[in-house]
Amino acid sequence: MKKTAPNSLKLTREQLITIFWWLVFFVLTGWNVWLLWPNITLPIILVMFVFGWLNIRKDKFSSYILNAKNDRMYHFLPEYSETTFKDVFGLDNYKRELTDIIDYLKNPSKYNKQGLSIPVKILFSGPHGTGKTLMVYAVAGEAKVPLYKMKAVEIVQLFDESGVAGIRNLFQQVKANAPAILFIYDLDRIEKLFGEGSSKDKNIRAIKQFFFEIEGLEKQYDIVFFAAVSNPDLFDSKLFVSSYFDRQIRMRLPIRSEREKILEQQKQTMKLSNDVDLALISRSTTGFSGEDLTKLCQKAKLNANHAGYESLRMIDFEEALEQIVFGSGHNAIMSDHDQFVVACHEAGHGMIAWLSPYADLVQKISIFPDELSMVCPDVYYSISSSNLSREYLLANLRVMLGGRAAEELLIGDVTTGSEGDLLAATRLAKYMNTRWGMGGLGLMAIPTEKESNMMGSDIYSIYPCSEETVALLDRSVQQLLNEQYDVVKELLKKSLEPLTTLVETLQRDEILDYEDLMEIIGPKVYGEG
Repeated sequence: MKKTAPNSLKLTREQLITIFWWLVFFVLTGWNVWLLWPNITLPIILVMFVFGWLNIRKDKFSSYILNAKNDRMYHFLPEYSETTFKDVFGLDNYKRELTDIIDYLKNPSKYNKQGLSIPVKILFSGPHGTGKTLMVYAVAGEAKVPLYKMKAVEIVQLFDESGVAGIRNLFQQVKANAPAILFIYDLDRIEKLFGEGSSKDKNIRAIKQFFFEIEGLEKQYDIVFFAAVSNPDLFDSKLFVSSYFDRQIRMRLPIRSEREKILEQQKQTMKLSNDVDLALISRSTTGFSGEDLTKLCQKAKLNANHAGYESLRMIDFEEALEQIVFGSGHNAIMSDHDQFVVACHEAGHGMIAWLSPYADLVQKISIFPDELSMVCPDVYYSISSSNLSREYLLANLRVMLGGRAAEELLIGDVTTGSEGDLLAATRLAKYMNTRWGMGGLGLMAIPTEKESNMMGSDIYSIYPCSEETVALLDRSVQQLLNEQYDVVKELLKKSLEPLTTLVETLQRDEILDYEDLMEIIGPKVYGEG
């Protein structure tokens, strides 16, 4: 966001009084006295003028320094975006989620009169380059409203320069130009940046003031606040929680068809040879974001230019892909073998969830690491959970083990991709034994003195019981895991044909929804109750 310097300071009351008395002095002494001896009076007047000017500048400078924290209020200049949804290829689901926001910004009075509630605090999350900023610009362009955009580091700088009043001033200016959008990106860095400051209490006060102003937007019906973070799970802390926002939109990497649309868009700025196959390029760039694809096209242009060709050839794209993957350390792209392994793993999760009567309903399966739809949330097994049946827990345990079992069955080997699943399954099996009386320890519950993390830096807990009981617990946990793993393998063997089809389809389409699963596997199996 652009900002202009504060207005120059005006003369103070004391300075005006000083000038007034000098004028009175000139009048009382008489102009004839000053005109009779010009060789004396002119130097005196010059010296008086110089000292007076220096005194005024000194007062201005002192006032500027002493009151910088309170009086230096910047004027923030909004942007007026010309980007619209026509400039955003793919991401159709996210566009639909934002249509009501656009209508709200266009017609705030309609919502005010009808008393309609609309989300005004929206959190975008997702990997770098997935279009979070582009979507905000598109919303501003569609609604034709001013856009105030700031980085997290600029919020910190604003507080350092102007204190809490500076943050308050920012929101006052946004509200004065309503309807408008305020967009803060890299918001997950703001707490860390404030932590690098001087006083902890002072920094917490600044953060609370910032969110207090955002909370006030609910009363200002024509302001929408957008924030962008890379990972909402890492965003949660004592000061911030992602649930604070009215709506969360998790941006994913583009699938193959969307990547091809993005390349078609880039085609308008390129002259291509007949051998260029955009569909093949889209298949070879699994894991690329829209920004990555733009970089790919730019590098291909440079390669063609260096080779002396006006038209881009397929080899230019192939060399550009190698430069990005191997030259710059880009590790998001998947080889064909990697896609097959991940597809087997995720298909195993999805198949077991579909065939287990008491497992949660599967809405989507994806090969992308940011679309972990089959990982069971750790919160399900926290101490606050209640009324979870043993059948439900066993079903979820089987779902966790489904990925590894599918690897073993279809690949003939296992990979490290099951690490998170095994840690979560082990923790759940321990809870079933030590907290809920669902294992080999009978009805005895054992409280833990040390909690372990799902991705656990330390998976072992300290139990206040005998070594024999701990050994029995270990055997009971291992037995429970082995029994459920055998069940999973039998289920997959009996459904080998649909499992294979599921893997092939997942490799081709990269994301499958509920209707796709219905077509491949058949109706979902449900339990009683």
